[in-house]
Amino acid sequence: MNVGNVRSGKKVTNPENAKKMINSIKLLSKKDFMNFFPDASLYEEKFWGLTKSFIVYGGW
Repeated sequence: MNVGNVRSGKKVTNPENAKKMINSIKLLSKKDFMNFFPDASLYEEKFWGLTKSFIVYGGW
């Protein structure tokens, strides 16, 4: 995943480059997320019963 343009705050003016950047984004599953922080605890932030985000704490 390339987030260089997102971090720098530069506007992507070429539609083809914008599509490439959007298609490179991958949302992490709970399992994928925990692989990055194996010893941490995970809290699932919910909205109307649906998980909207993960929060990791401890374990470092």
